[in-house]
Amino acid sequence: MDVVEAKDKWLLTMDLPGLSQNDIKVEVNDDMLTLSGERRAEQRQESDRYHRFERAYGSFQRSWRVPRNVKQDAISASYDNGVLRVTLPKAAEKESQQRRAIEIGSGSDSSKSESGSSTQQSKL
Repeated sequence: MDVVEAKDKWLLTMDLPGLSQNDIKVEVNDDMLTLSGERRAEQRQESDRYHRFERAYGSFQRSWRVPRNVKQDAISASYDNGVLRVTLPKAAEKESQQRRAIEIGSGSDSSKSESGSSTQQSKL
């Protein structure tokens, strides 16, 4: 699975050759995105002699923690030519989520309370 972060989205890409769209499931639960599915074994004929059988089959599952800045209700998926693409659009940054420095007052910035004791305040 490839995970790529772009300016406005996250993109997960997974190669799943030989599967149909109905064999794949994409779910988001809270902050976990789960991709799962199953590749079924082909019917083997008793009369055929297999010299080598390397194709894997069985179920698979991959989970990925969804970042906080993703609009979970806008997640979409597409499957074409054996490649699953899951798009996770980013939410617009809210002012409250932006990084900012908090200035911390020093001892000389302390103010005196009514009782005359010194208290330290931080400027927010």
